Amino acid sequence: MRDGLADLWRDKWWRMYDRDPITTWVSGSIALLGDAAHPPLRYLAQGAIMAIEDGWLLAEHAARNRGAGGAVDWAAALDAYQAVRPEHCRRVVTTSRAWDRLWHLDGPARLRRNALLGARGTDDYACVDRLYGPTALFPGEEPEMFRPIPLDPAAPPQGAAPKPPSVGGRRARGGQAACWAARVRAMSMIMSSWPPTRWRRPHSMRMARTSTP
Repeated sequence: MRDGLADLWRDKWWRMYDRDPITTWVSGSIALLGDAAHPPLRYLAQGAIMAIEDGWLLAEHAARNRGAGGAVDWAAALDAYQAVRPEHCRRVVTTSRAWDRLWHLDGPARLRRNALLGARGTDDYACVDRLYGPTALFPGEEPEMFRPIPLDPAAPPQGAAPKPPSVGGRRARGGQAACWAARVRAMSMIMSSWPPTRWRRPHSMRMARTSTP
């Protein structure tokens, strides 16, 4: 790692990998968790957090399915684990992919992205409960998924987009205005373009723009 520091500002490509989400984590008495189940790109900083949540949720359902004699009904505990975690982590993995494309746009799309993000208040956390709110133990507790805002080619390429109304310095929760800019986190036009491959092609990111080979 220390040897690599000297290359940070050179014309280097840093390869990143993820994997298409899987929907089955449990087989018999074996369960996947952590990166074995949901290796994400790093844009949302959720990799370790999801693994911790996996372990906590599995332990919680084991405790809830422990009988009076101390024996755990593992079939019930694993079924409960399987019922909620794959969908939550699928959302995180696919949103991280959208961020990969979002941060590396160029041309007019980059300007439209900057205008949308510039309109988002720094105190606006109304639409990130799905990441930072309480971990859902059951499917019905999972927060509603945001609706993506596509980067409309007809949108003005320059200038900040209008800010949604705020209440007391914070965005109003629960309304369209509250999530207007935060929903740019994922774009359906990007998600629909991904090929349905088992293993993703490597993602690359330039650390610096330079003509030095």
